[in-house]
Amino acid sequence: MFRGHIFILVMGLMAVLWNAGFPFRPGAEGAMFAGVAHAQNQPPYAQSPVITHLEWAPVEEIRRAADGNDTFPITWGDDDLLYTAFGDGHGFVPETDIKLSLGFAFVTGDPDNYAGSNIRSPQEQQGDGASGMKASGMLMVNGVLYMWMRNAD
Repeated sequence: MFRGHIFILVMGLMAVLWNAGFPFRPGAEGAMFAGVAHAQNQPPYAQSPVITHLEWAPVEEIRRAADGNDTFPITWGDDDLLYTAFGDGHGFVPETDIKLSLGFAFVTGDPDNYAGSNIRSPQEQQGDGASGMKASGMLMVNGVLYMWMRNAD
């Protein structure tokens, strides 16, 4: 059940970035949206009995709480918090004093009233841009937070 909510959050963010005119790497648009476009014609599996309707919010209703950051993989924690990582930014207010290629945060609240808080860590990474170390996915299992990293040697 939670996975559906997280998927909607992430896809909603991608739609917001797309509508705001943020450039994607060449070919990324096709890779990201090809499956969604194909699914509209031929569903790859049976219709969900749980998710029966999806409606996108108008752009003017979308709230950005960590402006200037990107790549926000997110997972639900065992303690009922949402854990995330951010890239190429200063995180949530109060922002970090330096721009991070990889920073960590958690989110509390509900969709209409949420707040993010940075988690300072020795594992933060500097060196923004395409070659900086980034989190691409996160999952918490039995209190252990796992991250799928890119640009990590």
